[in-house]
Amino acid sequence: MTITAMPPVRALPRTQAVHPAISTRTRFPFHVALDSARHDVSLVYGPQALSPLTIRQDKLALTSLLQRWVRVRAVWDEEALSSPHLESYLSWQAGSGVQIRTTEQTQVTFALLDSRTSVVVQSADSGNGVDGAVTESECAETTGMLHYLFHDLWENASPRRSCGHAPDDRQALDVLLLLARGYTDEQIAASLGVSKRTVSRAVTRVMQELNAQSRFEAGALAARRGWLKGVGTSSRTKL
Repeated sequence: MTITAMPPVRALPRTQAVHPAISTRTRFPFHVALDSARHDVSLVYGPQALSPLTIRQDKLALTSLLQRWVRVRAVWDEEALSSPHLESYLSWQAGSGVQIRTTEQTQVTFALLDSRTSVVVQSADSGNGVDGAVTESECAETTGMLHYLFHDLWENASPRRSCGHAPDDRQALDVLLLLARGYTDEQIAASLGVSKRTVSRAVTRVMQELNAQSRFEAGALAARRGWLKGVGTSSRTKL
């Protein structure tokens, strides 16, 4: 699918701000704008290659969002994926909980924040994808148009699976499912019909595998990666 270049965003007082490109010693305006998201971020990366510096800043920005449980979806242009370091970065995104799809052409790099704010990178200034000047707008017309564009891209793009794999044993998935529901070790043990010590060992194992800082985070990360789809616990399941 070919997406034509987006027309210039109409100037609107008090609802739109244009942020110029800045020194690489500080954060790029695109990433600063992402900080305001509270619930949902939709990203479209154009065909420009991202430099290692841009990737580092992008990773920091997305890590902050994911730690605040903001849902992040990203559409990447397949042309940009020929770079080995970018391929590695996509694997990191997928493993961290970003929902990723790829398509043939995107043309424009932009983000939608909570379906209320749009952030568009001015392509003429951007040699590395997101490090150029940006136009940030709360105009309903502009945001609505970009929301429609993102939805069309997302529906027609190809899903990319996480580099991480779900545990092979059903019992570990049962534990992760109950962790995601907020169960304590005692409640998990009662539900599965095993000892609390056995559950504690399983919880430690899955937390290490997911690099999770808390029990609930382990369950949430597993859910984000799609590991828990179709999983249901049954009593007296042995670990």
